[in-house]
Amino acid sequence: MPMYDVTIRKEWSAIAGISPWSNVYHVSAADEEAALDVGNAIAVIEMAVSYDVVLATRLQARQSSVLSGSGRQRAISIAGARDSSGKQFLPLFNTVRVTFTDGIARPDQKYLRLPIAEDEQDTGGLDPGLVTMLEDDYVDPIIALAGVVSSDDAPYTIGTVLPFVQMRQRNWSRRARPGFHRGYVPD
Repeated sequence: MPMYDVTIRKEWSAIAGISPWSNVYHVSAADEEAALDVGNAIAVIEMAVSYDVVLATRLQARQSSVLSGSGRQRAISIAGARDSSGKQFLPLFNTVRVTFTDGIARPDQKYLRLPIAEDEQDTGGLDPGLVTMLEDDYVDPIIALAGVVSSDDAPYTIGTVLPFVQMRQRNWSRRARPGFHRGYVPD
């Protein structure tokens, strides 16, 4: 079966003006519609571990080839399942890193913007309860989901949640900064 890149786009529903973000998964499916169906199941799993201030809004599936077109998109509306009442969150560049491996090549990395609540970390270390919840409610269901594969088109065998807060910038490009010059270029 062909392999597709399925992108799940999410946004912060509580505050306007925060840029959306996404995660990309590799999916082996018969066609783009089947890949979108697997992507919808992935979005449900992601939203089960996210707070209710996060909303999954769009799926996109396109073949994993430089020659493929733009693919297909599907609008969705899946809110996070965890209650955010009374929570204070770290900035959204703080993420949880999950590594998935197929036992063949380099592991695939996923950076989850849940967001992370202040009480779920202590000086950069994730609360063990959060790590266990992510392993049980995110990693295990992703590994068990039919159609989710690694970048080598092989099913995942192991997933690991790193127990430290990971920094991951959003929408940042050094070449887009005003005044940036590649190499030494006198002004």
